[in-house]
Amino acid sequence: MEIFRSLARGKLLITGEYFVLDGAKALACPCIYGQEMWIEKKPSEQAQLKWTGLDHQGEKWLDIRFNLPDLSLSKASQKEHAEALSKILKYITNKQPLLFEKGHSYSVCNQLEFDRQFGLGSSSTLLYNTAKWAGLDPYDLSENSFGGSGYDIACAGAEQPILYQIKNKIPQSSPVGFKPTFHQHIYFLYLGKKQNSRDGIKRYKEMTKVSEEKINYISSLTDEMLKASDLKIFEEVMQAHESYIAENLKLPKVKDVYFKDLPCEVKSLGAWGGDFVMMTFKGPKEDLIKETQKKGFTQLFSFDEIIKT
Repeated sequence: MEIFRSLARGKLLITGEYFVLDGAKALACPCIYGQEMWIEKKPSEQAQLKWTGLDHQGEKWLDIRFNLPDLSLSKASQKEHAEALSKILKYITNKQPLLFEKGHSYSVCNQLEFDRQFGLGSSSTLLYNTAKWAGLDPYDLSENSFGGSGYDIACAGAEQPILYQIKNKIPQSSPVGFKPTFHQHIYFLYLGKKQNSRDGIKRYKEMTKVSEEKINYISSLTDEMLKASDLKIFEEVMQAHESYIAENLKLPKVKDVYFKDLPCEVKSLGAWGGDFVMMTFKGPKEDLIKETQKKGFTQLFSFDEIIKT
């Protein structure tokens, strides 16, 4: 018997990367693609929790089983994922001790709509859906598992772009209109070099002396990007943001590394160096596809193909 079903959205952080951790205002967008969770339960003398992960092609990539009610591990296709999941489940059952009904087995299935290498939020969508199932605050569950700023959790439950900001340690998000009149010139390219967000956050903490001035500057760039009335202004904000983050993290700008010879502007998104970048290009999409493929990048999305508005 199915007892629960939920879809959580993937995410792209357009502005405010890293500095959002310390209170900068960020522009974030939920993606058209997300992760769906559905749960079934049935009477059983030997109660178990079966946890399955399916990729975007419907292939099983994760198979974990726990004995109930103690959540002892009985099978794990991937030990690292089993340990992380065990931590999450023990936390939620501590908060909700009646979550699993005695004498019943549960089957939890999670299916991604995007390639799990993309870094669009396979963890955040899982946390959001799990918290929703357990009737818990998803920000609290995130804070007590993977950590981070929480913008990805906000996107998981959003149906349009949001402004996200942490004020007095409390995450705040509000819907905002973000679909520029020139959005047909905005693209998102996957670099194929997946980054660990926690490693990026660690570098930020080590390299950056955060000040109110820096936080306010990043927030102002978020406002300027939203207000940009034409592509030229939008690109100027992209350049300013990219240069500022590069300077503070002591990292090269992504355009300098890969796209120096292309007539486009490029801005890193989220964890610098590996996941998605935002590009602007005035010519036909086919031309940009050809140019990026020459450099070994094969996953290019237009604004309308990936951003939920």
